[in-house]
Amino acid sequence: MSLPISFKNVLHVGPNYIRHKGGMGAVIETYKNNIKDFEFIPSYEGNYGSIANIPFFFLSFLKIFFKLSTNWKIKAVHVHGASFGSFYRKYIIFLLSKYIYNKKFVYHLHAAEFHTFYQETNTFAKRLIQHLINDADCVIVLSESWANFINNEFSPKKVVVLHNPVEIPLRKQKTRNADFAITSFLFLGRIGDRKGIFDLLDVISKNRDHYQGKLSLTIGGDGEIERLKSYLNDHQLNQICKYVGWVDGNLKKDLLQACDVLILPSYNEGLPIAILEAMSYGKPIVSTNVGGIPEVVKDGVNGYIIAPGDKDALEASMAKLLDNKSLQELMGRQSLKLIDSYDINTVMKRLEDIYKDLFPTTFLMQLETTTDII
Repeated sequence: MSLPISFKNVLHVGPNYIRHKGGMGAVIETYKNNIKDFEFIPSYEGNYGSIANIPFFFLSFLKIFFKLSTNWKIKAVHVHGASFGSFYRKYIIFLLSKYIYNKKFVYHLHAAEFHTFYQETNTFAKRLIQHLINDADCVIVLSESWANFINNEFSPKKVVVLHNPVEIPLRKQKTRNADFAITSFLFLGRIGDRKGIFDLLDVISKNRDHYQGKLSLTIGGDGEIERLKSYLNDHQLNQICKYVGWVDGNLKKDLLQACDVLILPSYNEGLPIAILEAMSYGKPIVSTNVGGIPEVVKDGVNGYIIAPGDKDALEASMAKLLDNKSLQELMGRQSLKLIDSYDINTVMKRLEDIYKDLFPTTFLMQLETTTDII
């Protein structure tokens, strides 16, 4: 297909998608895999410590400066941002792009805790946040709930909802557990209180004897690993729960293919890529009513939605799916239906429309003779 030249005229900036650890990196990697000649400069290296990231960002800033100075085709800078340090790095890039080079500026907000960051920060930082949000040419958010927050708290020029993209895998027959009676739950996310992993482990510990031989939990992620291992040892959960480290690539695909249920009892979220990926594999979801999750997980349809921290509701939701293969398969089929609007091809068309609204009509009329999307 022939597409507007706009994709080649946008510079993306965000965390490094190579060896990424986190949903934002996964989203950027999906864009990279589906946009020919993807223009991207990483502003943060997730595998570095905070000190090492200072010179990394300095070099990144110089690269952005050089790119905007030498590549006249760049019409807009599309930054992928979060809270805390991410915001301040992107604010500097905002000033450079908007006021030095007069480029269109797109702020793509991925942060799960941006509302908390904004509400709890000092007055000076609030003014910086207001300046960026209000003066950006477009603010992209992941869900309607986040659009409402931005519109209620700020005075943005334009706010649009753009779903996180997923690449729908080829359908394969599920690899069952050796013991068909075991229901396999999968948790993918940062190990810590925000993602609710220790609430989940409290429920499993409480019902350990009942779950033995009926339930298994595979945990993938980084974060408070030693705390996790200590909990599993102290509560004698190593026969039920298995920690497999950080998960990506083929291992993630294998785990998503093999599990019965994706479970993520988070306290704060944007729209977790792990949930979208699990839905693309036809899995039911157990999660919470935060961020954009209720927009993709319909309670009683393709999974169950609970309030954060409600361990009784978490236990009840797990019980409904435990050893109920017909319900798992029914809800999994609903996940496949609901994930269609998050398919990369659908999201790319929406992103194209966003760029069309930013650029002059005469610019958009220039069409490529080659395909922009692979």
